[in-house]
Amino acid sequence: MVSRGFGAGIGDSFAYVLTYDQVQHDLGLLRSDALQTRLVQIAQLIAGYEATGIGGFISRAERLSRNLEREAPPYLAATAVAMRGTVLWTRFEHARKPADLEEAIACFERSVVLADFDADARASAHAELAALARLRWETHGGAEDIETGLEHIEKALDATDRSAQNYSGRQVKKASLLEARYLVLGDRDDLDAAALNYERALAASMSLLGLGAASYDVAMKAGTHSNLALLLVTGQAAIPRPQLDKALRHAETAVGMVPERHRLHARFLSNLSQVRLRRYEETRELGELQAALRACEDAVAATRAGDAAAPIRNLCLARILDARLRHDPHPLYVDRQVRLTRRIQTLPRSSESVVAQATLLEAKALRTGSEFASSRQFASAERRLERFARRWRLPADLQTAVLEEWAHLALRRSPQQALPRFEQAVERLSVLVPRRAVSLDEIQLLADFRGLAGDAAACAVKAGRPDRAVALLERGRGVLLTRQLGIDHPLRRLARDHPRVAAEFERTRDRLNTRRPSDPKERERLAREFGVMITEVRALGGYADFFDFDFDLRQVADRAPLVWLNVSQLGSHAIIARDGFEVVELAESVDERTVRSAVVKLQRAAVGGPDQARVTESVLEWIWSNLTAPVLRRLGIDGPPPDGRYPTVCWIPTGLATQLPLHAAGRDGEAVIDRVVSTYAPTAMSLREKTTTRPDGPVRAVVVSVASHDGLPRLKAAEKEAAAVAGRVPGAEVLKDGEATAATVRAALRNAELAHFTCHAEAPDHADPGSGGLMLHGGERLSPRDVPVSESALLAFLSACRTSQPAIEMVDESLHTAGAFKLAGYRNVIGTLWPIRDRQAVEVADAFYGHLDHERPQTSAEALHQALREIRSRTPKDARAWAGYVHFG
Repeated sequence: MVSRGFGAGIGDSFAYVLTYDQVQHDLGLLRSDALQTRLVQIAQLIAGYEATGIGGFISRAERLSRNLEREAPPYLAATAVAMRGTVLWTRFEHARKPADLEEAIACFERSVVLADFDADARASAHAELAALARLRWETHGGAEDIETGLEHIEKALDATDRSAQNYSGRQVKKASLLEARYLVLGDRDDLDAAALNYERALAASMSLLGLGAASYDVAMKAGTHSNLALLLVTGQAAIPRPQLDKALRHAETAVGMVPERHRLHARFLSNLSQVRLRRYEETRELGELQAALRACEDAVAATRAGDAAAPIRNLCLARILDARLRHDPHPLYVDRQVRLTRRIQTLPRSSESVVAQATLLEAKALRTGSEFASSRQFASAERRLERFARRWRLPADLQTAVLEEWAHLALRRSPQQALPRFEQAVERLSVLVPRRAVSLDEIQLLADFRGLAGDAAACAVKAGRPDRAVALLERGRGVLLTRQLGIDHPLRRLARDHPRVAAEFERTRDRLNTRRPSDPKERERLAREFGVMITEVRALGGYADFFDFDFDLRQVADRAPLVWLNVSQLGSHAIIARDGFEVVELAESVDERTVRSAVVKLQRAAVGGPDQARVTESVLEWIWSNLTAPVLRRLGIDGPPPDGRYPTVCWIPTGLATQLPLHAAGRDGEAVIDRVVSTYAPTAMSLREKTTTRPDGPVRAVVVSVASHDGLPRLKAAEKEAAAVAGRVPGAEVLKDGEATAATVRAALRNAELAHFTCHAEAPDHADPGSGGLMLHGGERLSPRDVPVSESALLAFLSACRTSQPAIEMVDESLHTAGAFKLAGYRNVIGTLWPIRDRQAVEVADAFYGHLDHERPQTSAEALHQALREIRSRTPKDARAWAGYVHFG
């Protein structure tokens, strides 16, 4: 995974490498040998500077271009002013003086006007303005520059023949702008479109031999390879191996296309190192990490300390050393990382964002090798982190990472000192999630911080504040679900009651949340505005608790006991909410490693032979002894209810514990299912029901049955299951096989109160945690994003494989098929934790509907409880037949 606080764009990508469109256009236009000589001389000086970095080249080019602009005849005015713009642009890339950038832009804007009757010159000027708009965005962070750049590049491409030599270069400019827009908006479509433009540019580029007169073209092509390589390892929670291999080929090709002494060679080496690092993060192959380290060391060695790229390349090296430390916390690596990160903080061109990241990596190194670090080193790192933690001058993910690390350093002294810092980290993450529909970038942002809320809650328990622990779990988990679910969500209420205030609030929040570093002072100003807006909203009638951290138990007071099960690296515990909060300390053996082991064993046993039934039984015994039995004892539930009226317990597990069948745990004749009715919830806030009253009478029901799906085995019992459900639910509409297209199913769901699916399903892909779904007719599917929102939906029964299994990166976000139905408004959802067997699915469904009061689907938790007890009595030796079914209320 990408390290916390280090989003996309950390490499040397997204910069323009010798894309001077205007130079290629101008050399064929000159009628004067003297002017042509001067223009060629300027171009050679630019090339000399790019190849060597010697400032004298660019200084002389600036003087010549100033004279050329003054002396050029009218027919060459556009050419001369554009060449001066190119020189100023080049100088800005080296010296980073804002005046050079603004003057370069002004030059090309004048060139567009002066080239009114020269379509080629005008297109070249538009192309360069696109590149400069991208550079201005990168410098100042104004998103409007990206849109301006895209407008310019579209004009340039519209005026360029596809067979022209410079068409591919202009496609590269468009790709880079699309990358930039992805960094701002997080829309995966922009990233895909950027990759497509890079691929087309490479396909269209000429086959070049050596540098010589074609050095611009070679460097351009090499830069395209390098940028595409970084793009291929950007914006995904996990990356397939073929894509990683493709990225490596492009990165190595770029390095091989320019000589070692060329100024761009270090840039391409640095990018290669980041591709290697991502390959290591995906494969855990030590050879990839070692190769990344060598490439980055070479890049840093070839970069002068005063070079504008020096801070980012040294930071890339620090990221690699961070990974090496996590693999082997040797004191030599700790010492080297501390010295490197300190050096980054003193480099003359290190931005505030780079310094913050270096400080963060230093603190992580000290904590990783804590036995080798001194108290003085820890105190120094903590003071420097505090500088960034107390001021909102950084992007949301980096600010959150700083706050989290700052809290961990304080925890070395006491949980009481660490708790306020953890609260700030969780608040920063949850409040500033953007208002867009779920995007891959948003998923990645949350995946980077999985476990933060659990650690914060564990700290609160250590500090004697279980109420704060619950508040942290509620605020920091299920962020996407909580944002979109529930009519009383504070922003939804604000949008309804005060739409202008809500719109301005969300605009400010989204600007604060951009992951691309921008002007720190502007961020700080926005943060102050954001705080003032929260205060002003709280002054409105009925909004005193707007974005308040306190969890109000009265909101779910009429519910059964709520039990949060939190598994954290800082300690594991259960918190019970009844009249107040009670903490149950869990055994020391309950940690992330043992829970992961239990989940893996259950998943493997679910698809194994009869001998695997014993594996399932042993895991259920472990869950009983270590998780559920201590909770039931604290609740005073010591056995089956004498009167047969089972109390209900709502389990709210965290992390990988969400994949444990707590309701099925048992040992030596004692079992959860014999004592309580179990229901689950991603968060307590998701339990708040809408205050709607259903009229008496039969429910509007739809049954979807698809026995065959392309490339998957036929479900022989699907038709039988559909018939059994339809027989139990009067008036149910049945959509079978060819009738069950995506369009007809979505239409039926919009009017249905009860929905039952019997079909194949696919769990989310780890590369896209929001994927997966129910398999329909003709190769179509109902993805989590396609479930229509319903105001009247009461129950969804998803009788398919792994409908409650998320991608491991998003276990706390309920991004699975069952969670999608819950998010769409269904009060009750039944899903599955692992693959279910065709014949047993019929038995469970038939038993469930036999116990369900069809006019009161809210009794579905009790109905599933009775059905699973019935199935267990038929298969007492194999819990796999029933334990994988879970109820979400």
